[in-house]
Amino acid sequence: MSKIAAKISKAFASRAHRVVEVPEWGETLHVFPLTLEQLSRINEESDPMRRLVRILMVRARKEDGTPLFDIEDAEAFLSKGVGPYGPEVMMRVCAELGAGDFPDEAAVEKN
Repeated sequence: MSKIAAKISKAFASRAHRVVEVPEWGETLHVFPLTLEQLSRINEESDPMRRLVRILMVRARKEDGTPLFDIEDAEAFLSKGVGPYGPEVMMRVCAELGAGDFPDEAAVEKN
C-alpha cells in the first residue's frame, strides 16, 4: 500500500460521524463524511424524488457505518411513502443528512 493510500485508509477508519434523529420514523441515522463514490452514486439519479431516496440510502447509516436501509426500504419509500414517510419528511431528513453539502454545479462550471 502506498503512503498516501495508507493515510487515506487511516483517515477513513477514524472518521467522525454525526447523528440525525427522525422522530417520525423512530430512527437514529448516523451520517459519516461523504466520499467521492457516494457522491457519484447520488449524482447518477436525475429524478428529484428518486434522488431523495438515493441520498437516504447512501448517507443514512447505523452507528457501525453499515447501511440502515435496503432496497426494499427504497421501494417502499418510493411507492408507498405517505405521511411520516412522504416527501415533506424525506426532504427535511435529506437536508439534515447533508444533501446541501454537494458542490454547486453552477459555481463549478464558472471556475
